[in-house]
Amino acid sequence: MYNTIICKEGSAYGSHGQSGKTLDPPVEKAQGEIDAQEENKKAEKASKENRDNKQADLFTRIDGLFISDESKELMKKVIEYMRKYNEGIEKRFIPFNFAIYSKDKELTLEATKIIEEGASFFDYLKEGKIIQTSFYNIEKVDELADIYNSNPSIVLLKDFESLAKADTTLKEKLIHKIDEKIEEKEETTMTIASARSKDSLVQAISEDVVEKYFD
Repeated sequence: MYNTIICKEGSAYGSHGQSGKTLDPPVEKAQGEIDAQEENKKAEKASKENRDNKQADLFTRIDGLFISDESKELMKKVIEYMRKYNEGIEKRFIPFNFAIYSKDKELTLEATKIIEEGASFFDYLKEGKIIQTSFYNIEKVDELADIYNSNPSIVLLKDFESLAKADTTLKEKLIHKIDEKIEEKEETTMTIASARSKDSLVQAISEDVVEKYFD
């Protein structure tokens, strides 16, 4: 299932995003501490009250995003589906991917964090990290492959405008690798494409790829 989040113009979040590729890197801890934390997480997730509270919290945060009402409903439906799948109500695993159209990097990042938090809490995806990468920083196809091969829960791809202007051979190889890795990792890693508009995303990776994964 493919989803589009459209952000409203003039967002209150500002325009400066975080730098660096990995968000919330894991902190090394003793095994006993890790085991205890895992048990606490399992107990928290098992409680219906806690699950209801978590869903309500995520929905409140979604309502606070400066995005279209349709986009808010879309995000909520995805989180509801993740919960229902985890509870055995829904039987089919759907590989969710998103396109977020916005100039606001902080808003894009906050929407991504909400999606990841829902996916992790309801065990739809393995709890992990978000890796965000800019096509301004990718010079080799292997660099993109390495990001997916590190098994993050979400890959946030940004600055497709740079990809659109890349050398034709490199651009074609990167598009092929995006296509390959989204399919290969569909049960473990969600891909979010962040672009200023659908037109800029289509210009970078072709209408076929956008329709296949993000439309």
